[in-house]
Amino acid sequence: MAGSPDVERVANIVLRSMRWPLLSLFLIYVVGIAGFALIPGGSGEPLSFFHAIYILSYTATTTGFGELPIPFNGAQRLWVIVLLHVTVIAWLYSIGAILRLVQNDHFRSALARHVFARRVAGIGEPFVIVCGFGDAGSLLARSLNDSATAVVVIDRDPDRIKALGLRNFDVRVLGVCGDAGDPNLLVDAGLRHPCCRCVVAVTDDEQINAKAGIVTRALNPDLRPICRVGSRALGDELEALGSLLVLDAFEIFSDRLCTALHRPAVHALENWLAQVAEANLDFRIDCPRGHWIVCGYGRMGHRLEESMRGQDIRMVVIDPDIAEEGEDENHIRGAADPDTLARAGLAKAACVIVATDDDTVNLRVMMSVRRLDPDVFLVVRQNRHANDVVFTDTSIDLVVHPDRVLARRIQLELMSPGLPPLLDHLENGAAALTDTTIARLRDAVGEGMPSLWVTELDPESAPALIGPLSRVRAVGLRLGDLIRDPQRRERRIDCVPLQLERDGVFHPLPEHDTQLEPGDRVLFCGTWRARTTTRAVLLNPYTLDYLVSGEDPPRSYVSRWVRARRARASA
Repeated sequence: MAGSPDVERVANIVLRSMRWPLLSLFLIYVVGIAGFALIPGGSGEPLSFFHAIYILSYTATTTGFGELPIPFNGAQRLWVIVLLHVTVIAWLYSIGAILRLVQNDHFRSALARHVFARRVAGIGEPFVIVCGFGDAGSLLARSLNDSATAVVVIDRDPDRIKALGLRNFDVRVLGVCGDAGDPNLLVDAGLRHPCCRCVVAVTDDEQINAKAGIVTRALNPDLRPICRVGSRALGDELEALGSLLVLDAFEIFSDRLCTALHRPAVHALENWLAQVAEANLDFRIDCPRGHWIVCGYGRMGHRLEESMRGQDIRMVVIDPDIAEEGEDENHIRGAADPDTLARAGLAKAACVIVATDDDTVNLRVMMSVRRLDPDVFLVVRQNRHANDVVFTDTSIDLVVHPDRVLARRIQLELMSPGLPPLLDHLENGAAALTDTTIARLRDAVGEGMPSLWVTELDPESAPALIGPLSRVRAVGLRLGDLIRDPQRRERRIDCVPLQLERDGVFHPLPEHDTQLEPGDRVLFCGTWRARTTTRAVLLNPYTLDYLVSGEDPPRSYVSRWVRARRARASA
């Protein structure tokens, strides 16, 4: 895989910095050898070319073996004196140039890029490029590591890149310091690598995220980049490009909060599939309807106000930056203190959401609300991951960490791209459908954490179905046959097919009698044992034939001959 032009500049930097030192050494050696070859010795003959090189070699290094192979005369000794001083000075000059080169920040950065690009080129497993290693990038890298996916990190902060080596990652995590919007840096990070699965841009600068997404679409149209964007206008422009996923943490949270209000079972299922800590299929967020108070009218406050319109919820917003002309009964100008909380109707409030971008302010408002009304449902925004200990030790009903919300959504997208359409289908469908799906998942997985995987029916992943030895393709493969237990065919393995993707169209919750076709992609949820079983079945044509037909055919030539002979004899 070819590197970027920046990587190729390493050799040019070395040659440019060492040009005069190397040239001076070369000239001194040439002149010194020529002098030994021209000055007559004690016998009247000058030294041979080989002896001249030999004497200059130990003379230039001040080793001093003596006058070999024959004693020198006065002219030769004078020439040795000159060479001793000149070569020592030249070597000191060259060593100083090497030290200056090694200490040069530009050279060290270019060399680090060169080593980084070579390591990325040697990756032989699927990996994800994460642009930005702040709270969101760090949480995403950790979750990808837990799912055994390699990560390549790009971040501007050198301290964050240095910290990668101190973290306990189970899989390979490479990092480079630089601008994530630089096309050359993205190429070095593996943008065109055949094992690159996705580029995720979650830096704090949405312009850099947008540039990284656009560069990805331009240089590798097969990848679907994921970008963190807060501006609605910029998000619409990027979505208009197509094949680019734009995410806003506050919009995601607002949508999930609406889901928790209307379909709490779907909300619990999403948390369980995303492997949220302590999540289970029975957990429900008891977020009451009625009168809500939102402290903070930034991006999160605006998104909440937009999402809750028409939801049978009256929302009153408190913020000191509300304009005087914009103040009304639902928008109160001022800090969230006891007076403004009382004006907003805290005495009759069912829920209070503290949503400023300052954790200190959020904690202060939270303490005031708890002192005035200990029973109100309290939602508090946490901005920095380092403040976990403060927010987990307080009496908060729901903590909103935007970076964690974003990382979970991206994790779901990377683990199973077909899962969000399935959740939308369950949210818009009948409640009985969700209850039935949860019951099936509980029977298959139990109380443990689920495993999500996608089975692709292509020649590489399913040679038992599509390969030359396949005998199933002629009769067809049903989805129910694929999840039979190879040990006991009448029993199902512990997994549930959640989604079937065919020709870009998603079919949620497919039936067991669904006929599978080459090119289909099936999303499963189950145990790790079921995951390995389905993969093994699609690699072994004999096992797959047994699951479909119920017969275990002979595999060797002798066994087939004996079976055919017995069949003819019985006939």
